[in-house]
Amino acid sequence: MRLAVAAALIAIVAFGAALRLAPARDPDGRWIGDAAFHDRMIRAVLARGAVPAVDSLSEAPAGRRVGDVLPVGLYAVAAGFDRVMAAFGVRDSRTATLWCVALAGALIAIHVYGAARALFADRWAALLAALIAVILPAHVHRTWCGWLRYEPLGTTLIMAHLAGAFGALTARTPRAARVLAAISGAWLFAAVWVWHVALLVPFIELAFVVCLAAVRAPERAVREWFTAVVIAETIAALTLGYQRHEAFAVSRGWLFTMATCAALWTPWLRRADAPRRARLAAVAVAAAIAIGVGAFGGHEREYSVMLRAIEAKIAGVTFMTAIDPLTALLLGVDELSGTAPGEWLSAGVLSWLGAWFVLLPALFWWRAGRPSPARLRDAGAAGMLYVALCVALVVVTALLTRAKVILAPLVAIGCGGSLLAILPAPAGEPAARPKRARAPRGNGIGARVILAGAFAACVIVTARDGIGLATTRRSHLDPGLVAALDYLRTHTAPDATVLSLWERGYEIQAYAERRTLVDAMLEAPVGQRRIVEIDRALMQSTTDSLAALCRRDGATWLLVPQSESLLGIALVTRPPFLDKLLPPGRPLNRQDADHVVIRMMVLGQSIAPFELAFEQRGYRVYRVAGAS
Repeated sequence: MRLAVAAALIAIVAFGAALRLAPARDPDGRWIGDAAFHDRMIRAVLARGAVPAVDSLSEAPAGRRVGDVLPVGLYAVAAGFDRVMAAFGVRDSRTATLWCVALAGALIAIHVYGAARALFADRWAALLAALIAVILPAHVHRTWCGWLRYEPLGTTLIMAHLAGAFGALTARTPRAARVLAAISGAWLFAAVWVWHVALLVPFIELAFVVCLAAVRAPERAVREWFTAVVIAETIAALTLGYQRHEAFAVSRGWLFTMATCAALWTPWLRRADAPRRARLAAVAVAAAIAIGVGAFGGHEREYSVMLRAIEAKIAGVTFMTAIDPLTALLLGVDELSGTAPGEWLSAGVLSWLGAWFVLLPALFWWRAGRPSPARLRDAGAAGMLYVALCVALVVVTALLTRAKVILAPLVAIGCGGSLLAILPAPAGEPAARPKRARAPRGNGIGARVILAGAFAACVIVTARDGIGLATTRRSHLDPGLVAALDYLRTHTAPDATVLSLWERGYEIQAYAERRTLVDAMLEAPVGQRRIVEIDRALMQSTTDSLAALCRRDGATWLLVPQSESLLGIALVTRPPFLDKLLPPGRPLNRQDADHVVIRMMVLGQSIAPFELAFEQRGYRVYRVAGAS
């Protein structure tokens, strides 16, 4: 039987990888946006053995210390995979990286299987969950081979961590629980080494532990597992460059996490008979310690500007009402948009299985004989952790759509487990129910056939949407941009610096091989300051500010993209005609056009000291006259 399960898992992983590799057949495929930057870093590791301490093409003229802003684990893993593929005769770096991304995404099946097996103790439910995980559009959308970003590998490592957590909380022996807890912590370290969004997970787990303490004293398995989590992330905070730069270890959030972990081992949270007031008091003391130490720590950079955008969303602020320019910009970026209610069942998120996921609580409640809410305090810690993760990630996905890739495998686990609620109960199971539990209604064959048919239909439609999504993905650059980048590469000095909008920075670095002042790394403080400066200079009526900025930072060329990029500039600078740029849009008048960016972007004018040197399909390259 074990061989059959292993063979099934291998087949599921192979199918998932093939599905994600479908777009690789596109002969015109290129790395775009963030992927162009990540590919450049991977090639740097292949050439030098490590990520460069300073990326000279970013944030000219000084360059950017990549390790202070981003996790670098992805580059080491992808470069190692490329070397392995080269040993097997695949010497094209792009092909090897495409395979790496697709396989990293498909490997989610193994960890989903492990997590579901720990939760439900049923191999068939776990295999079904693994299969659903590789076809869910929410996961496919952000793990197909052209998506050279953190999500494919990062999500797989997060699920490895969670599989270890569920295993530790359901282990039959204390020793097995400790081993699995240590494994869970190790996978968490790997996850945050690869993807900074993985830091969200330990905070959800912190919320779970706090809520559990309000219901009952956390059992030994919970204490040992959470301690392993805290130790692993604390080591990461002290060793990983981007976390050290942000002083994450002494941030209030992590201080509270460490204090809560310590409180778990006090008598007030360790004793099973500890009163509720004592348990809550222990958590309150932990919070007070964290706030107090954090206040005297003198460091309140707290992760990144992204938190401000999330707080603004929660407060109901939009890009039209935001006062802070960067917050307005972030709220207008598609990558950071939320998931509207009508999108959850769409072909790009959860498809029809989204409806099934919503009904899962009622289905399991029905399966358990409709227990009273009072019995929730007796629920298993692993099941409670699973529910906490689902609830938290639904909320996060509603705020930030990109979180759907983490939610998707949890949805797959729940859907796989629903198989147990649909199939007839094994012999002897009813006798195991508490005497006061009422027998489930509709337990006959008719109800089960209806449920099985509905579930099968949801899986089929979801599989269709996932396959359709994978086979229609493309990674193309606009021909006008390709021509402009070719011009910059062939007609400018190798050490030239190009001023552009942040959206095109990564492509200039990767394909024109020239330095830029800004790019899409919106977390970087230098980039945040320059984005506002550049946009404001472009929106002036004269070129004085723009020319002064070029002289200060050494920019000798200017790349002006198509007019669609005007909205991003307007979100930062808030000109009087901003509302005209919003759908359905209205034409600008002569007064509106009295801005440098419009005269360049729309009219293609040369405005001293900027001379038009190249133009194609709405992309224009300007030379700064008199620049060395």
